Order: sequence, then structure tokens, then C-alpha cells
Amino acid sequence: MQRIQYKPEWVSHSLCHSPAPLTKESCNTQSCPPVWSAGPWSECSQTCGKGWRKRVVLCKSSSSSFWPQILPDSACAVEAKPTMQEPCLLKRCHKPKKLHWFLSAWSECSVTCGKGVQRRTLNCAGTSVSGKYREVAPKKCSHLQAPSTDLEKACILSPCPRHSVYSPVSQSSWFTSPWSQCTATCGGGTQVRSVQCLANGRSATGCLLHQKP
Repeated sequence: MQRIQYKPEWVSHSLCHSPAPLTKESCNTQSCPPVWSAGPWSECSQTCGKGWRKRVVLCKSSSSSFWPQILPDSACAVEAKPTMQEPCLLKRCHKPKKLHWFLSAWSECSVTCGKGVQRRTLNCAGTSVSGKYREVAPKKCSHLQAPSTDLEKACILSPCPRHSVYSPVSQSSWFTSPWSQCTATCGGGTQVRSVQCLANGRSATGCLLHQKP
């Protein structure tokens, strides 16, 4: 007996009298379990140092509908609820400077001979955590009680030389203050001082310009 083999050939669907088998069908039609939905984190509660940031965590249905339903937390109890807040640290806070009043050193006597005045100033300064000292505006110490102390005191130097009323010799002389601090710690800076013409401790005009320091 000879076996005859038929080679399948694609033909028009109209030639097939029986209904065509299904090409797709539904599966796993049961509802999906609800899930936790976490929103974005808020900004840190502090701009420096340790703070907290929060977010909203809700239990929602995972149906294919466009608007999922919000469900009680108990409906999502199968999974652990995500954290709703956590610590945050942006940067280290700079501790405020410790402010205090301080007195400057006494100035030199206001005259070169005879009786004059010495002065000092009351200043406000801040000390940072590193211990660095810096003078600040006096109004920043306004909340602190200023020390009760004298800012002026008399100073008596050697007696001024007396000249005859007929003597043409001028009693005026040049007076210089101490040099200021240098404007730079390296690389070259400048120092300044004041030069005044004084006579008996008072401003005068009788000093010779070519003798000015």
C-alpha cells in the first residue's frame, strides 16, 4: 500500500465551513490587589542642620480604571506601608558669633607737652566658633549692657617751654599719630597716619611745611 502525503496549502477563509478557532481570550480576570501609592517628598523642614521631610502615602485600588479609588490602609495591610517621613540634612548650620563689648587701647596724649586728653573707644566684637575675633557694627551689641567706664582721661606731659611775648619763635610743632595696621598681610600693603600742626595741644597754623613729617 502506498501512503499519500498531502501538503497543506493556504486558501480563502470562505472555503472553511466550520467556525475559525479563537485567536485570543481573557485570562486572570480576578481584580488586582490594592497597592500603596507614595507621593513626592516635601522640602526639608530646616534650611540647615537636621530636619524632616514628609510625603503622602495612600492605599489605592490597582484597577484599570483611569481614576483609582482611595481605600482604607487596612486594604493594603499585606504589604508594609512605606515611610511617610524621614530625616534630612542639607548643610551644617553656622553657629552665631558670640558678641561682646570691648575697650580699645588708650590713644596717645592729644598734646606734646602740658595737659591734654587721652581717649579710647567702646567697640562691639564677635568671636566665631573657631575663635577668630572680628569687630562688627556697634548696633549688633545693642542688646548687651555696655560697661560703665570712662572713655577719656587727662594726661600731663612735661611742661611746655615758655617764650617771651616778644619772642618771634613759634610754639607750633608737627604731631604724628601711630602708624595704622598694614592693609595686607603679604605681598605689599600700605600704612597711614595723621599729621597735625599743634600748639599747646590745639590745632595751629604756624608749623613750617618743609619740616612736616
